[in-house]
Amino acid sequence: LCFAITLPASADIQSDIRVYLRRLQVEDTLRITVHGQYVTEDGHLSFSDGANLTVVLRGDKLVLHTGQTAMVMGNSLKLVRCESTPSGYLLLNDNTGMYEGDLSLDISNNAIRPILNINVEDYLLGVVPYEMSDSFPLEALKAQAVAARTYALRSQNPTQPYDLVDTTNDQVYRGYVPGNDRTERAIRETRGVCGFYRDQLAQCY
Repeated sequence: LCFAITLPASADIQSDIRVYLRRLQVEDTLRITVHGQYVTEDGHLSFSDGANLTVVLRGDKLVLHTGQTAMVMGNSLKLVRCESTPSGYLLLNDNTGMYEGDLSLDISNNAIRPILNINVEDYLLGVVPYEMSDSFPLEALKAQAVAARTYALRSQNPTQPYDLVDTTNDQVYRGYVPGNDRTERAIRETRGVCGFYRDQLAQCY
């Protein structure tokens, strides 16, 4: 028997997941446009709405370019969304999808590796429309939202640098693009609902 249940607030499951943005095929350069307010994890640098950043890989270091200024950031960099702008997001490499949450960059296989830390409900906004069309019946979209939420949360693995990739190896994730009203309703009306089997998150594909 498999059944759906809303996760209690006390459940030992984190609501944020880490998504490796492999689909962007980032090599030695990542362009970032800030919407809202972001800071570096150490709080030393702050970026306001509309800021254009470029991160370039130079040898074994990440170099952050902001206008005419270049700063060596070491082998990792994290941009954290400020609580004052909870609707803030990043645009990456001129893609139209909005990448909400925090962005971590490190170096893997001689390339920049972008990993997005995002709330699972925000993540679903960039997943469900690409698993099903927004024209599908609402109840079908709700079932897809539950399956996708369950899959994402079941994939959490704190021993690894990320939980999921944004391709069909896991679930296609392209960031949030407004306009999928029925899909957004399905996600909203199933918020927190997951599939369970024998008191564990079910294996949903």
